[in-house]
Amino acid sequence: KQKTAYEIRNCDWSSDVCSSDLPSRKLLLKWAFLSMEYGPHAKFLEICHSGGASHVRNALSIAPKELRQQIIVLAIAPSVIIPDELCFKSFNYKSRRDFVTNLTVADRIRYGRELTILKPHPNAPLFDHSFSSPTFAEVIERHITDYIKKYGG
Repeated sequence: KQKTAYEIRNCDWSSDVCSSDLPSRKLLLKWAFLSMEYGPHAKFLEICHSGGASHVRNALSIAPKELRQQIIVLAIAPSVIIPDELCFKSFNYKSRRDFVTNLTVADRIRYGRELTILKPHPNAPLFDHSFSSPTFAEVIERHITDYIKKYGG
């Protein structure tokens, strides 16, 4: 049975939907309200960075499939890969000089093709993990522009 946003907001702590961490529950609630506001065919761009990717992945893993199919994820220097199978579309980027996104052998085999490794920008720091790194500027701008063109932002 699919839960409504009202049911998700008012669920008790023992329910399946509420068993994840608070940020993941808040994301799920936000997406549910956006879906109710803009309709079931609307698409929403969720941008995450570093550890925020794990919250997005957790939220997607407990979200109803219909809601997951409304979410487009842009993960910058993610701590985990957001696989396409969990949402409408996902884009995962890390810098060649970022050591946070380290995949296990199993994840490398399963999701390695879903991670794009970027050449560091000449002005990027040695440890190139920051969301504001110039390495990611063009990628972020391109995805936001594409989203606005396709879905009206």
